[in-house]
Amino acid sequence: MASIQKYQTKNGAKWLFKVFLGNDPSTGKKVYTTKRGFKTEREAKAGAVKVQNAIYTGNHVAENKILFETFIEEWLKEYEHSGIKTSTLINRKTTSIPHLKRLLGKSALNKINSKSFNHILQTLQQEGYSKDTVDNVYITGRMILKNALEKGLIRELPIVKKPKKKKTLEDLMNEEVENHYLEKSELKHLLSITKARGQSIDYGILLVLAFTGMRIGELVALKWDDINYDNKTIRIWKTLFREKNTIQQFELTPPKTKKSIRTISVSDEVLNELQDIQIQQNELRKNSALVLDENFVFIKMDGDYCGYPELSRGIGYRLKKYLRLAGISKEISLHKFRHTHISLLCEAGVDLPTIQERVGHENASTTLKIYLHITKQLKDDSVKKFSKLMDLDKETKATRGRKQ
Repeated sequence: MASIQKYQTKNGAKWLFKVFLGNDPSTGKKVYTTKRGFKTEREAKAGAVKVQNAIYTGNHVAENKILFETFIEEWLKEYEHSGIKTSTLINRKTTSIPHLKRLLGKSALNKINSKSFNHILQTLQQEGYSKDTVDNVYITGRMILKNALEKGLIRELPIVKKPKKKKTLEDLMNEEVENHYLEKSELKHLLSITKARGQSIDYGILLVLAFTGMRIGELVALKWDDINYDNKTIRIWKTLFREKNTIQQFELTPPKTKKSIRTISVSDEVLNELQDIQIQQNELRKNSALVLDENFVFIKMDGDYCGYPELSRGIGYRLKKYLRLAGISKEISLHKFRHTHISLLCEAGVDLPTIQERVGHENASTTLKIYLHITKQLKDDSVKKFSKLMDLDKETKATRGRKQ
């Protein structure tokens, strides 16, 4: 029901409407919305009818003064208890949310639209932030606004297009697929350098990463119960996460995706190396050297933290050192290092679905790029081999010689 009233201002008479919205479920009190400033009674009635129709169709959004940054905090409280992985929660808190608060936090929640949301993404891009950062802000912002929509605090979800960064010649050069993995000869050289000049555990770590395609978090989470010597398999079903990168504080969490839970076959070379590591650990156990004994495979083998799972960051630093000693200039990180396994599988003729299943990828563009790159090389090589086999140029020259 609407109430239309006339009132006086210093500039003359104006009209307003007052519409009943219902009872507040938390207090039981009646709630009204009022709109002022209409020049005529007719305009006020038309405005009231518009609001009433919106209420009837469920499209009315009450005026509110909630700031976006305030609602973000409310959303975070719910999000923290939604079963989300700790690592994902921390990523949202440290990467996406600070940008959303900085660029859009003081805006009223119900005033955020496509233009304002697109503007913050473009601003981040202009400030030089990576595509991953911009994408994360986009995803987190959409999640928050979708929650506001479900609560009736906004009328619709803003339509947002993620800005695409124009690639420079330097970007294209850096995108060369070969920089994502090591060639077979490079890997062999790196492993020999690591075995000769590295820590005893590092050869095993790099060998297993290269021969299984595991993520580093999956590797440091491995326990001896996950290794089946009889079936020659490794079961991958968890990942190890450290919030503050301190060796004593860690937790085992579910892997990245459902596809990441898998059991893979491994070679005798990998199993032999694992057996050697296990023998070394048994000796430490006999000598009571293990400060922590929780059955992890890749542990600190000495010092105050003997027995604790290896730090991923420490392994990454040592990998860079071994790459430098091996004279390999490619920017190979621990994350990229597993791409080497993908390239070796491609070279061995393994099909794409099998590769994706083995490395736990649901849909990875890098895997596809490497696969297409390697298979193209193999096809080019096969054409060269066929041409060499036929050697028509040689036959043509011989025929010409006979004619002369």
